Amino acid sequence: MTAPRVLGLMSGTSADGIDAACLGVDAENPRGALSLYERLGYRPTASTCVHELVEAPGASVCPVRPRGD
Repeated sequence: MTAPRVLGLMSGTSADGIDAACLGVDAENPRGALSLYERLGYRPTASTCVHELVEAPGASVCPVRPRGD
């Protein structure tokens, strides 16, 4: 999304009486989404860390181990 597009959306919500907006942004976005929104006045208020388990082909996600190991 471009800055002019975001500003257009923001002005539309303001005209409708909406005085606050929030959004979620991937801080690792290669196109610079975080810096775009910060330039427009948004500030981080919370962060989330997401982990992903990627299973190797043919591997079991939860291998069964013999008791005693």
